[in-house]
Amino acid sequence: MRTSSLTRITFYLMIILVLCFIIHVPISISLAESPPPQKDKPQSILRIGTMAPAGVSYMKYAMEVEMLSDYSIKIELYAGGVLGEEPAMVKMVREGELDGALVSTISLEEVVPETLVLQLPHLFRDEYEMDFILENYEAIFAGYARERGIEILGLFPVGCIQTFSTVPILGPYELINKKVMSRKKSKFVKALLRSSLFQSPVSLSLSEVEPALNSGKVEVVFAPPAAIVILGWYPYFRYVVMGCDSVMIVGLLVNSDSYQSLPEEARSTLTKIIHEQRKKMTKRGRRDDEIAMLGLMKRGLNIIRWPPEDMVLVREDARTFWDYGIGKWYPRKLLDDILRDLEAYRAAKGTNDNKR
Repeated sequence: MRTSSLTRITFYLMIILVLCFIIHVPISISLAESPPPQKDKPQSILRIGTMAPAGVSYMKYAMEVEMLSDYSIKIELYAGGVLGEEPAMVKMVREGELDGALVSTISLEEVVPETLVLQLPHLFRDEYEMDFILENYEAIFAGYARERGIEILGLFPVGCIQTFSTVPILGPYELINKKVMSRKKSKFVKALLRSSLFQSPVSLSLSEVEPALNSGKVEVVFAPPAAIVILGWYPYFRYVVMGCDSVMIVGLLVNSDSYQSLPEEARSTLTKIIHEQRKKMTKRGRRDDEIAMLGLMKRGLNIIRWPPEDMVLVREDARTFWDYGIGKWYPRKLLDDILRDLEAYRAAKGTNDNKR
């Protein structure tokens, strides 16, 4: 049953939304506590699009970036998908119609498919492993992007992907006949779902998911808790299978020509700010995800945990898919290097008890 508008608004206010660190509506904002831009200092403007909704905290962070750059950089962020969904925005960035976009790595499939290695199911055991790989491989992914006329200014993990459902799912094989949502136009997601024996994933754009949930066309969605809240899908779900299948990562990408057109000082400042704020952004995103889950549980979301023997089977299926993606989206060497470094990291931490 749909909640009332008042209930929805109240719930939104309870949740600190994920991605609240970099998005705001493209309007001029003037607050008393913020000093006005220096009129005699030229501004470099970057127009950035995103599917995430607008909010006061987004505006605050955008102004913070501008302030830290001494107002040499102005970021106009177009929130809520006003420029279209992620694939459309990525295309606009590639063609120079938009300076940049904040999108999930799934949407980089046609531009930087190598980043999909980061979305492989059960590749990472915890958030620290993800942080370790991002820290050591971000420059490599940026190099792949630069070859295609795109600059990746940052990759940010924002939450564990969970299995949300309208019906109870007590084991992995109960998913086979369920109506599972798949990202439209994503060959990677479709292949992943089919490798997991799903009969017929329902291919949808993000704007089509809520009507599909309302009509019963979709029963299962894989997403982080905060995304479920942000996109307004939370009233439909009664169950969640706990377990971090993979981590949602968003990338801030900019057209290379737009980036190179910025003064050298502005480019250096922007890169420095993003690097310095990375840990703060990541911590805030994970906190938002935790708060979102707590809010969902208070609303009556039922927690399901699969037994360990089922999780062993799930991880074995996942590893089969890792190999399937070699040559289609990422080179073998990239996957092998990441697995090698993960094994070394686990050995150093004393957790290397499950080699490939």
